[in-house]
Formats: sequence, structure tokens, C-alpha cells
Amino acid sequence: MCLGTFAGWLPLLWVGSVLLGAAYAGANLGWNLGHNDFASLGRTQHYMGVHVTLTGVRGAIAPPVGILFYEGLETLYRGSGKFALALPLLMTTAGALGFNHMRKTFER
Repeated sequence: MCLGTFAGWLPLLWVGSVLLGAAYAGANLGWNLGHNDFASLGRTQHYMGVHVTLTGVRGAIAPPVGILFYEGLETLYRGSGKFALALPLLMTTAGALGFNHMRKTFER
């Protein structure tokens, strides 16, 4: 999606959208089938409560922050708003690295 946006090539945006949809579908299916594996016995509802709460908080905060970031970049230099896509990319990368670090810590 980022490459399609930067290149301004619509077919690449379509490919990115299809891949994103497949990723969401796989993640949703995996979550629904496997979320009980992450919680200890009797704590599933607490785990789900925290998950749903944090998802709601993220949904309430992330869109305005993304819009502010986009508008801030556009204010600084017209046409640079597309670089706002770097923010979720960096946050997702940081999260993946953090989870990887956590996994290695628990394995020790």
C-alpha cells in the first residue's frame, strides 16, 4: 500500500488492498480460534475484556493522531502528507520487535 501510494500506481494499491484484506481475515480467524490459548484457565473473560478495551482505546485515539500527523506534514510542506503512512508502519514494526523481544525473554 505504501509503495502504491508513493508511486501513485493504482494497480499496486488494489494488490495492497487485497493483501490487507487477506491479512485481516487470517488474523481475525486466528484470533477467534486461538485467543483462549493465551489466557490461563478461568481467566479468558478477563483477557478478552482487556483486549476489547484496548482495541476500543486504540480505535478512539489512532484516527485523530493519524489525521493530525497527516495535516501537520501537509502544513509543513504541501504534498508530504503521504509520509504519514510511515507512522503506522513504524508503530507496527516497533510492536513486532517488542513482541519478538518478549518471546525471546520468555524462552530463556
